[in-house]
Amino acid sequence: DYLMMTPNVGFSEDGEGGSRSVNIAIRGVSNIALDGVAAANSIGYYIDEMSVGVVAQGTINPQLQDMERIEVLRGPQGTFFGRNAVGGAINITTRKPEDTFFFEGSAMAGNFGSWGVEGIVNVPFNDKFMMRAVAAVEESDTAISNINPTGNDPFYEYQTARVSFRALPSDTVTLDLSITQTNEDEGGDIAIPSGVLDLDTIETFGFGSPFDAIDTGPGFYPANDDTIDRDTREWNEKEFTIINGRVTVDFDTMQFKSITGFIDSEFKRGSDLDGISLEVGPLPLRRVNDYSAESFSQEFRLQSTEGDEIDWTIGWYYAEDELDTANDIQILPKGTGANGDPVGFINQNLRRSEFDTWALFADVNFHINDTVDFIVGGRYSEDEVFQRDSDSNRDPADNPVEDKVEFDDFSPRFVIRYMPSDELNIYVSGSKGY
Repeated sequence: DYLMMTPNVGFSEDGEGGSRSVNIAIRGVSNIALDGVAAANSIGYYIDEMSVGVVAQGTINPQLQDMERIEVLRGPQGTFFGRNAVGGAINITTRKPEDTFFFEGSAMAGNFGSWGVEGIVNVPFNDKFMMRAVAAVEESDTAISNINPTGNDPFYEYQTARVSFRALPSDTVTLDLSITQTNEDEGGDIAIPSGVLDLDTIETFGFGSPFDAIDTGPGFYPANDDTIDRDTREWNEKEFTIINGRVTVDFDTMQFKSITGFIDSEFKRGSDLDGISLEVGPLPLRRVNDYSAESFSQEFRLQSTEGDEIDWTIGWYYAEDELDTANDIQILPKGTGANGDPVGFINQNLRRSEFDTWALFADVNFHINDTVDFIVGGRYSEDEVFQRDSDSNRDPADNPVEDKVEFDDFSPRFVIRYMPSDELNIYVSGSKGY
């Protein structure tokens, strides 16, 4: 909903990473994906001020229970928000632990075996230490059934939990820690035949046109809206863990903030690649993806808290990201031939990507008068990118190709803002994306 309500923002759910896979575009800028996963996103994603770097499923689609607010910023946001914010930034803020007890619970049920429960609890242990937790479970058999006995029906299972702690050791120091764990499991893509063949089917079996699809029985949409004919077992499994630690120290006229983040994510997928049944084509063709990623980030920020004429922010940022992807193309059933080669093995490619980045940034807001502001900012970044690729129909170690490249960039921004009233905001901005 928040994406659809924002002008100049679009998104697609292509299903190639499960029903919650999403690709976001802001003002026409979106990810450039290789093998369905973008190593570096073009949209900056932030959860409680922590930059979400590389995740195994490409673009993170986190739980949105118990939110305080969601902000969508359009245009390059590299100066203040930093990395990978060429198209814009999405800033998600969760509700923090409070000093009063609170509980909320809900449940839902629907057809096709759909049900879900959700709960939120806030517990103040004392006036210096408090906790808030949210958990949700959702399951569905889905409206789609597979008529092929060698395949499986799509289903949907989703479990997520977040626990947050807040400590107030003094009047000027706030310590926050949150841990989020999410698991998603689906028995294949929740999608039905459209009458347009997948490119892999065309290239593998030599069909002359993407519209030469074969009606194997269930028919195409819109005549068929709930039946598939897939001859291989399919799965979409996603898991991620987010650890976010923040330290805030208040001084008389400024505030210091430390933001430490760690993300561990996995994405496993098996899909019927050819999209046609065993009776029509040759042996079943399947793609198997196995992706994993780790991301660590640390940010230090110092900003003014009281400024009649000037507000300012300065900061330093560092991040390390690792992404491993493995893609297998298989003809089933798999066996062993006379020479020991796997009969069902067509091709495998492996990729490892590593990113090391640091940045310095500053942003200054000059209050010219009560209605006019002039904002100027800049961010200097350095990145080191390493990648190793191998692509083979036998041993992936036969032909690895690797390289390491360094990049640097300075991204400025300038804004003139006129606010004659609380209801009207007129501004002109110029910013550079990196």
